[in-house]
Amino acid sequence: MLSIGKIALGQHRYYEQQVAQGADDYYSGRGEAPGEWVGGGSDALGLSGRASSHQFSALIAGLDPRAPDRRLRSSDRDPKVAALDLTFSAPKSISVLAEFSKRRREMLREAESGGIPLTSKAAAESAAIATRDRKRYGIQTHTWREEVRARAGELGLTRAAIAALIERGRRRTRAGLAMRDRINQRSLGDRLTGPQGLTERANTFDERVVLQQFAAHARSGLSVDEVRAHSHRFIGRCDVIRTDRGEMTTTELVACERRLIAAALGRASEGAGIVAPDLIRREISRAPFPLTTEQATAVNAAINSCDGVSVIEALAGTGKTFTAGVLGAVYGRAGYEVLGVAPTARAARELSEQASIPSRTLDRLLLDIEQLGDELPRRCVVILDEAGMAPTRSSAALLALAARAEAKVIAIGDPGQLASVQAGGWLRAVGPGLGAHRLTEVMRQRDPDERRALEALHEREPHRYLEWAQTAAT
Repeated sequence: MLSIGKIALGQHRYYEQQVAQGADDYYSGRGEAPGEWVGGGSDALGLSGRASSHQFSALIAGLDPRAPDRRLRSSDRDPKVAALDLTFSAPKSISVLAEFSKRRREMLREAESGGIPLTSKAAAESAAIATRDRKRYGIQTHTWREEVRARAGELGLTRAAIAALIERGRRRTRAGLAMRDRINQRSLGDRLTGPQGLTERANTFDERVVLQQFAAHARSGLSVDEVRAHSHRFIGRCDVIRTDRGEMTTTELVACERRLIAAALGRASEGAGIVAPDLIRREISRAPFPLTTEQATAVNAAINSCDGVSVIEALAGTGKTFTAGVLGAVYGRAGYEVLGVAPTARAARELSEQASIPSRTLDRLLLDIEQLGDELPRRCVVILDEAGMAPTRSSAALLALAARAEAKVIAIGDPGQLASVQAGGWLRAVGPGLGAHRLTEVMRQRDPDERRALEALHEREPHRYLEWAQTAAT
């Protein structure tokens, strides 16, 4: 049984006053045995042996007993509860107290004489009151201890036997704590190498990030060297991979990237999304605005490739949403069910409103399919807008669903524009293998110099754009 008591600041003095101040006090029965530091928390603070008054007071005050000028609590405010008093009491039926409890025998005799079994709380309380003497004060505990030692010795519980039992218990406890720490570190390592771990929002990480994670999850009092040791063990795991640039990634993300690339490249020329050429020409001619040469070429190439996955790399301002609308119109007229998907709600809304394609976010689509236990419609066409921002894991799931449904996927986006919030970048890797079709003619900006400056910015040459901006401002 565990009894828990709250200790407010100042109340800890009671515990100090109850401790014998010396061997004479202890053996004469004045005061309790001095306390000792035990447990993993004491080990973490470097405390062992007898607990001194100043150590105990410092700990209650939230200070490091080894360095009282350093606070262990993050807040400077004193808490209402400074500590907890935990009292563990084994039931007498399974403890050595059963052999030494005279009161228990008296209560049992009282209950038997009254013909009442001592099984309910009310019966036990009644028997206890009936057999209880008046409280006596000034009892000499040292004589009681000697009597108990003598009776325990008759049962084989000598000082040496008790010390051996305690030491076995301590070894078992230490082994359990060590096992717990190993399990906790392994569990943390498994989480960090999983989809919600270090590669949830980045493709790679470095040793600094690993150290931060292990420091954040370390139990209070763990030293810097111990945190570093845990980090180094994590880096040595078989599911952590070093890249050519010295950064690290996980086998889980690499496997996901490989599945995505295989799902895209493996569906080349499978005959998905076939449309008659005259229907393509007719729908292009019906577009609300004339298509540029690049746009018409991209539409024809994406459809006529017959690949299960096609990629259109489109710079900002080149009319990619308009091009997506033409693709949707062609496939809709050909009898295909067209689904619009985008990584953000804003992009999905624009695809719906400006391209007239019923659209939802990528996560919403995957969640709906998961909750309904459904699949994509057979031989449908999925237009993935802003594919450069689409996360790798979600995109891999989409391509896997498309492969099972023999659906055509047209990924439209700019791999050099905004990056994915989560681990991404797959469009840049897949595009060259599939022969990506490009839209580079910017129509949003009328000034040719501004277009060239924006193109330079896209190619990671910001100084050229800044030079143009400075010239244009004068």
